[in-house]
Amino acid sequence: MKTLSSLLIACSLIPVTINALPGSQSAIKPHHSLLIRNKDLLNELSPVYNMGYLLGTVGLRELRGHNSERAVQNIPERYPGMTTTSVGHYVYRIFDMAYNQQLEHNRYYNNSNYSNAKKLGPNNIPASMMMNQVFRGWKQIDNRGNFKKRLSQDQIKTQIWPNGLRSNKFRLLAIVNRMDLADEFDPRKTGSATDLPRFLGEVHLTFGLVDERSQYEDGTNPKPFPMTFSMSYRLPAINYSSSGVSADNASYDFLNNTSDWKKEIGEWAKAWARLSDYSSVTNRNYKTYLKSVLDTVLIPENFIGFRSNTKIRSNEFEIREWYIFRSAIVRELNSDQNLGQLIPRKPRMEPYECLDGSRVLTDIVNHFWQDGSTIANAKKEPGVRGLSDYVKRNYQDLDVHTKVPGLSPQGDNDEYRAGMLVLREKDRPFFKNSDGSYKASYIGASNVGGRYNYFWKSPGNKCGTDERTLPFAMLTGPGRNQPPILGSWSGAKASQLMMLAPFGRVRKNSDGTWGRSWKVSRDPAYSEAKRHAFSIRTCTGCHGQEGATAGFHIYPRLPNKKSAISGFLSGGTESSPDGIGNTFTKKRGTASYTYKYSELAKRKAWLWKFMKGTSGNFVRFKNLQRDDLK
Repeated sequence: MKTLSSLLIACSLIPVTINALPGSQSAIKPHHSLLIRNKDLLNELSPVYNMGYLLGTVGLRELRGHNSERAVQNIPERYPGMTTTSVGHYVYRIFDMAYNQQLEHNRYYNNSNYSNAKKLGPNNIPASMMMNQVFRGWKQIDNRGNFKKRLSQDQIKTQIWPNGLRSNKFRLLAIVNRMDLADEFDPRKTGSATDLPRFLGEVHLTFGLVDERSQYEDGTNPKPFPMTFSMSYRLPAINYSSSGVSADNASYDFLNNTSDWKKEIGEWAKAWARLSDYSSVTNRNYKTYLKSVLDTVLIPENFIGFRSNTKIRSNEFEIREWYIFRSAIVRELNSDQNLGQLIPRKPRMEPYECLDGSRVLTDIVNHFWQDGSTIANAKKEPGVRGLSDYVKRNYQDLDVHTKVPGLSPQGDNDEYRAGMLVLREKDRPFFKNSDGSYKASYIGASNVGGRYNYFWKSPGNKCGTDERTLPFAMLTGPGRNQPPILGSWSGAKASQLMMLAPFGRVRKNSDGTWGRSWKVSRDPAYSEAKRHAFSIRTCTGCHGQEGATAGFHIYPRLPNKKSAISGFLSGGTESSPDGIGNTFTKKRGTASYTYKYSELAKRKAWLWKFMKGTSGNFVRFKNLQRDDLK
C-alpha cells in the first residue's frame, strides 16, 4: 500500500495546467477585459494614473520637443499665447481656452436675446464658470499622497513638472479597452499618434471632476459633479506573455502588412483576454498585469486626444474635444516639427447644427456611402481617370464596408486609408457646376456694406445670411464677429466654409427624447441605413437618442460608488440613471426602424475572434462597421 507521503510526492510530479487564457467566449468577463470600473481598484489606481499628471507628461514632451531638447524660451514673448513656459501653464491653457470660448458664446447669445444661455448647470451656476470648475480647489499632493495645500490658478501655471499636477481633483471612472477601433484614422495628423491609423486600437481612461461644493451641498442626497473627461491613447505593438506585456520597438509602418497586423492584434487580444482569467479585479496579480498594460500604453508618444462631456443644464450637455495644434510659428522657432499645444478643436464627428435636415447634409451622406449604385454613378463623373482613382480621391466610405487591406505607409489618400471621419469641407464635386463655380442651391452669398458673405443653404436659412444672423459656431476672426468668408471667393478664404462646430450640444427635446436623430432631406426609405450610419457617428447622435442614451455613456460617480453605464454599452443588462433602455426606433412615414444595442457584447465577441485567430479571412476595417446596420 502506498503511503500518504508517497502519494503526495507522486501528485507533485504531475504537471498542473493553468488556463492562462479564457477557454470560451463566455469566459471573457467584460468588466475584467473590456470596461473596468470596480471602484476599489480605480480608487487605488487614481493617484498613479492621474489626469493632471498624464496631461502634464504630454505637455512636458511638447515643451521639450520630441527629441527631448528644451524648446526655445522666447516664443511667449514674441508670440503671446502661442505656447507655454511650464507644464502647469500647458495644462492650464487646455481648460482656460475652453472657458474663454464659453464666455464668448454666452456674450454672443445674450446680446442676441438668447436668455437660455445665461445660466448653466444643476444649480444655476453661471455658464462662464462651468469649465472654470476644473481650476477651483486644485490640490497639490506630496510624494506620500498627503494633501499639502490648495493651489491658486496662478500657482498651477507655475508648475514645472507633471508630478506637481497630481491631485484628487479628478476621479478615475473607467479604463476602457477600445481594440474595436483598430485601423481608425484621423487625417488631421495632430500629433505623433495620429500620423498613422490606430492599427491596433486604443485605450481610453475616463475621469470625473471632483467638486466638493457641488457634491456635498445637499448632505441628504450628494451628487457627483456632472462632468467627465476621456483621454485616449493608441495601442502600440507589444510582446505578450501570461505574466504581463512589454513594448515592442518595431516601427508602426510594418502593420500595413496584413499578416503582421493579424499577429500583433492577436497579441493584444490575448493580453486583454488574459485579464478575465483572474477571479477578481482586486487580486494582486490582476493589478500587476493591468499595470503592465497601462504602463506600456500611457506614454506621451501614444497620446491621441482629450474629450469632455458636461451637463451644463438640467436639459443640456456640452461635448468638447482637444487635440495638439502644430503652430507654424512654433515650427519657425524650433526645429522639432511636432511641437505643439493642446487646444480645443472642432469635433471631427460633428457638423453644424443648422444643417440638420438640409440638402447639403443629404448629399454629403450619399456621397460618402459606397455601394453598387454609388460606384456606378462614379463612372459618370466628369474628369475621372478610372473608377479606382475617383473612389480614392473622393470617398470616405461612411459604412466602411468597401475598405480593403494594403495601405501604403503615409499614403496620399487619407480618406481611403481608414476611419469614420465625417468630412465637412465644401470642395466636393456635387457642390459645383461644370465650370467649377458653386451651385446656388447649396451656397448663398449676400452683400453687406460692400462685403460678400458666403453661407450654407439650410432649411429656413438656419445657417444665417450674413454676420448678423450666422450662428456663433460659424463666426471667425477677432472677437468672432466675422463670417466665414469676406470678399471674393478665392484662395485660402474659400476653405473656411466648412461644416464645423466648436462643440456639440445634446438637448432634451419637447417630446422627452434626448439629442439628435440627424435628419436628411429627400432621402428615400431604402437609404435609412445611410442616415443612421451618419447620425450614430456624430458626437450628438451617439450621446443622444440615436445611441439610446441621454448624454453620458459612463456616468460620474461618488467615491463609494461604481460608475453606471448607458444601455448602449450594457445591452440593457444594467439600469442606467437616465432610465433609457438599449433600443432606438426611428419612424419615417409609415415605416419604422428599430436599432438594438449591446456594445460590450459586440466587443467581447470581437475580442474572442481575434484572441483565437479563428478567422482565416480577416477583412480589415470590418471592425469599424456598425453591426446595427445589418
